[in-house]
Order: sequence, then C-alpha cells, then structure tokens
Amino acid sequence: MSNLQMDSLPQVQDLDRMQKNYAKIQQLIDSHMFNIHQAALSLATENEQSELFKDLDKSYLTCLGLKDFLSKHDGDINKLKNEVAKATQSSQSSQFSQRIGTPDLAADFFKHENMLKNLNTTPYEKTQKFKDYRLSIWNANHSEPMDNPGDEDEDLVIASQTFDINCPISKKILEDPVRSKDCNHVFSKVHIYALLSQNRGGMLCPVAGCSKRVDASKLELSAEHVEMVKRELRRRKAEKPKEVQDITDV
Repeated sequence: MSNLQMDSLPQVQDLDRMQKNYAKIQQLIDSHMFNIHQAALSLATENEQSELFKDLDKSYLTCLGLKDFLSKHDGDINKLKNEVAKATQSSQSSQFSQRIGTPDLAADFFKHENMLKNLNTTPYEKTQKFKDYRLSIWNANHSEPMDNPGDEDEDLVIASQTFDINCPISKKILEDPVRSKDCNHVFSKVHIYALLSQNRGGMLCPVAGCSKRVDASKLELSAEHVEMVKRELRRRKAEKPKEVQDITDV
C-alpha cells in the first residue's frame, strides 16, 4: 500500500466522532419513540379505533429498526477502528490491506448498510420493546388483560393483571413514575431519587425480594404508567356513584 493509500485511511479520531454522532442519533430516536408513545397513549383514551394507530405503530417499528441498524453499524466501526489502530501502530500497511480485503469486515459493513436501505420492520413486531409498547396502550384504556394472547405473550397478560398504582416506597399513588431499566420496578420519582441521593446514586432495589440494583443513570420516565394511573383513578371515580347508589337502595 502506498503512502497515499495509507494517508487515505480513516483516522481513529474520525471514527470516534462518527460513534459520538451515532450516540446523539440514538438519543434523538429514543426521544422520538417517547413522543410516539405519548401520542398513542393519548389517542387510546380518546379514540381506540383510530386509523392513526397503524401509522404510529409503523413509526415506532421504524425507530426500532433504525436503532438496530445503528447498533450493528457501531459494532462495524469498532472493528474498523481496531484495524486502523493496529495498522497505524505497526506501520505494516500491507498487513492491514490483507485484513480489510477479507470478506468479514467489509461484508458486514455493507450488509448493515443495505439493511437501512431495505428496512423490514416485520421482525421488530416480535421484540419485547414493541410488545411492551402495545401492552401499555391497551392498559391505558382497559382494566382487563389483552384478548387471545399467545404463549409468548403470557407475561404481558400477567403484567396487566398485577399492576399496582402505589409507589412501593411511599405506599401512595405513583407521581411522575419512573422505571428501573434493570428490574422494571416503578417508583414515584421524588421518593426513589431521595433514596438514591442517600446512597450515592445507586443501591439495591427497595422492592422486597428484588436482588437487582437501582441506579440513577438507569431510571426512565414510564409514560405507560402515567396513563395507567390516570385510567385506574378514572375507574375508581366511576365506581363511587355506584357504591353510593347501592347504599341508598339498601
């Protein structure tokens, strides 16, 4: 490989910047998915039969596909960065040329590039992330479990049946609910952060029997629980007049 060819190789710093840009894009996609989720939850309480749900589902699935692409492409860049670093350190450009010429690295890179051009969202319908998204929309407007679940969805039905709107710390109704990414337990934001501040930002989950850790960096707003709390409170409010009427009848 000539000096010109060696000079034309990507620099590790350039690849680092590309990965940082990928991380920013991931954050934008996460934000977009959150907005889609919020829109779907709001729509579920107003018009459950709206055709807009199909568009929202498609957008959410597309976001999942983009995140998968970025993850795979980021792995490709890591491999390329390692090869560039080795070639730079050893100054054996011919060795690098032999490596980069093998189908492993280049083929994966272009395969993942084509994945974005021909994005197929169907496989992402089976992901846990999409199942949780659909379940949360159902739970926003129903007290009963989803109909006709398959075996693989049994855990979703259990989740909808056992949801408790009380914070496990305060024992009061959830306020600004946040979920731990590690154990999926949900807490009122103010109470879990108060505990975390006393434990340097990390501790064992306060839910009895849970052995997972809860870290401030791994808490996320749970939009579905916001809607589930609203739904449960609406249900309780609707039942109160009935209870008064029953007493009057007696």
